[in-house]
Amino acid sequence: MVTLRAARFFLVVLSVLGLLWGSASAQDYKYPYRDPYLASITTAILNAEGHVPGLKRQVVHVPVLPGRNALPTLEGRGGLSVALYRQSRPAPLLFIVAGIGSNPYFGAATYFAGLLHRKGYHVAILPSPMSWNFALAASRSGAPGYVPEDARDLYVAMQKTLEVLKNRSSLRITRIVFMGVSLGALEGAYLSVLDAKEGKLGIERYLLANPPADLTFAVRKLDEMDALREKFGLAKSEAIMRKAMAVAEPFTEERRENPDFGKLVKGFAVFTNDELQFLIAGYLELVLPELVYVSEVIQEQHPGRQERHLHGIQRKDRRADVESADRGFTGRSGRIHQARILGSDSRRAARQPARVHHP
Repeated sequence: MVTLRAARFFLVVLSVLGLLWGSASAQDYKYPYRDPYLASITTAILNAEGHVPGLKRQVVHVPVLPGRNALPTLEGRGGLSVALYRQSRPAPLLFIVAGIGSNPYFGAATYFAGLLHRKGYHVAILPSPMSWNFALAASRSGAPGYVPEDARDLYVAMQKTLEVLKNRSSLRITRIVFMGVSLGALEGAYLSVLDAKEGKLGIERYLLANPPADLTFAVRKLDEMDALREKFGLAKSEAIMRKAMAVAEPFTEERRENPDFGKLVKGFAVFTNDELQFLIAGYLELVLPELVYVSEVIQEQHPGRQERHLHGIQRKDRRADVESADRGFTGRSGRIHQARILGSDSRRAARQPARVHHP
C-alpha cells in the first residue's frame, strides 16, 4: 500500500529526469554528482511537500476545451489547474512547465517558483501535458504523448490562462517568459517555434532545463526500470521503498529554503543504481493509470478520435509548425510512448484520478 507521503515522494521523482532521459551515461555527467540516477532522486526531493515559505498561492481553474467539465465520472474537473504566485505590483509573468506527470502543486516547479518570485516575477505553474488534468482539460485528442501536438495544445492552454489571469485575477503583466524542465523543456522548444511564428503570447525569453534529447531511449530505459520490480520481488521492493522514505521524509519535513543536499546525497548514495532506477519507475505506476483512465473516458465519449489522431500524426506534414526543429526528437518516440500507454491493460490498471486537496 502506497501512503500519501510516499505518493508525494514519487510525484516529484521525475522532475529532473532530463538527466536520465538524455543519452548521457553516469561517466559523462560531471556536475554536481557523477551518477545521473542519484542526481535525479536528490534533486527531485526539492519541495516534495509543495510548501513555498512566505508565499501565498492562488489556485486558478482555466476552462480550455468545451464539454470537458461534464464527462461521466469526471464532472467538475474539466478545468486546467494552474498555481499562481503573484506580485502586488506590475511584473513579468513566468510560465513554468515541469516533467512528465507533474502537477502545479508539488515538486521542483514550486521550488523554482519560490526562487523566481523573490526575483520579482509573477509565476504561473501549469500541469505537464503528460498528466491526467491536462489530458482532460486541454488535450484535443485526450491522448497526449506526441510532443509537437502537445506543444500546440499547451500553446492554446497558455493563451486561455493568460486571458483568465488578466481578466479574472487582474494580474498586471509587463512581459512574458517561460521555463521548462525535462519534458517541459522539450515542449518549450516547440512552443518557441509556434510563438515566433504566430506571436499570440509574445514570449520574450525561454529557460529550458535538461530537455530530453532522445525519447526513444527514454521509453526503452523506463521499460528496463519497470522490470526491476519483478527482479527484486515483493519483499525486497517494499524494503527499498521503506529505506528511501526513511531518507526522504526528514528532508521534506524540514521545509527549509536552503536544504542540506550533502546529507541527502549521503543517504541515497548507499542505494545501488538498480534500486534508484526502481524508485524512479515507481512514479509512473502512480500517474499513468490516471492518465489512461481519463483517456479512456474521452475515447468512450468520442469513439475513434484517438485512432484518427494517431493516424493523422503518421501522415501529416509538420513542416509548417516545426520547420526549424529536429523531428527526430519526437517523431518515432512520441508514437511509441503513446502506444505504450494506450496499449497497456488499462481496464485492469487504470484508476479514476483522486480529487486534489491542495495543501
